[in-house]
Amino acid sequence: MVPDIKYVEKDDDSAVSLGNRRNLDLYLPADLKCFPTLMSVFGGGLRKGEKSQDASKGKLFAKSGIATAVINYRLSPEVSHPLHVKDVANAFAWVKRNISKYGGDSDAIYVIGHSAGAYLITLLALDGSFLASDGLKLNAIKGAIPVSAFHDVDQVAPNRPKDVWGSNPKF
Repeated sequence: MVPDIKYVEKDDDSAVSLGNRRNLDLYLPADLKCFPTLMSVFGGGLRKGEKSQDASKGKLFAKSGIATAVINYRLSPEVSHPLHVKDVANAFAWVKRNISKYGGDSDAIYVIGHSAGAYLITLLALDGSFLASDGLKLNAIKGAIPVSAFHDVDQVAPNRPKDVWGSNPKF
């Protein structure tokens, strides 16, 4: 495992210093080259959680020949939507640009997320604007695996707390 890789070097859009919230752990298969990669995004209602929740996924997939980037992202109330998914896009861009240095295939990157993480990867996989800000297109994502996602925000968060969703009615 390669721990605590910063996927964003500078907090350019947040006045709050959030320590290791924009980093990832990279779990690599042993003695393989040109392997696929899975980027894992934890759940927690966009308010709680940590990449260590998905460490077991990283270890399991690496043993099976699949690299896994287990990421952190900024949480509410420190930031509000859509900065959560922007972090996920930044992490994906880092993986896309750097996985080949570790032996991975940069054209075989998948995303998986649970609950709020599934919501975030769904946004990433369906709205090209998030990856476009990192110079990538949607086809950079080989596949998306949303597990227990909430997709109907009106149903899940009808009152949309402003500390998570901000004040823009579009979100």
